[in-house]
Amino acid sequence: MQIAKSIVSDIVNVLISGGIIDEHVHKDLYHKLQDDLVLEEINNYLDWMGKKCVRTKDNYGFYCVFSESRKNKATRELLRKQFSEIVSKMEPLNDWLRLCRSIKDNSRIMQCGDTVTYGELITEVERSPLIMSQLKELVIKLGKASTSPKEQISSVLQYLVSNQYLHPTGNTGTTYIATAKWSVFYDELEYICTFNGINYDEIPEPEQGELIWVSWNIQQPKRQKPSTTTLSISVMR
Repeated sequence: MQIAKSIVSDIVNVLISGGIIDEHVHKDLYHKLQDDLVLEEINNYLDWMGKKCVRTKDNYGFYCVFSESRKNKATRELLRKQFSEIVSKMEPLNDWLRLCRSIKDNSRIMQCGDTVTYGELITEVERSPLIMSQLKELVIKLGKASTSPKEQISSVLQYLVSNQYLHPTGNTGTTYIATAKWSVFYDELEYICTFNGINYDEIPEPEQGELIWVSWNIQQPKRQKPSTTTLSISVMR
């Protein structure tokens, strides 16, 4: 199957820049990738870079992974750094999910397509001391200096948008939609928890390739590579 070069270029550019393709942020590209023949052609193009495009387990999105990560020293080092950064972000993201579940008063975790509104957040935070306390803890973990509840909510939302977990929607600038990056997060978390406490070098190859999200735009301080990482975060799917 031959697809337009412009479509291939658009898909590849999103993927190798660390983007997630879902039906809310990149609707046309997402529907193109639902065709297995299109996905195959994209992967033929990515193969020479040592990368491949894979679906999230819930099929909400597509993202790029390294397909030959174990055979290239430079790639392995990059993955170690990304692994450390992913782990460092897990606790605040888990706190955000806990806060949202407190607001919605249910056990379902955030999924791609869920909506978040500034108005609902500020109403619930001002109504509940527990939710206000959860918000303060989250802001501290994100290293933000916001003081009032409104500023705290704004700083958290800005963080989630800048890291592609939320995408602004509508004309008011106060409504957001959850992206498929949450699906990638759950896949990563499930994978890491499966091998909880095992040295990175001892982790076997996952079936779909390296389940570490490829991002060239993470602006975090460099960290020492993790030797052994222990997580106590549970996944509720």
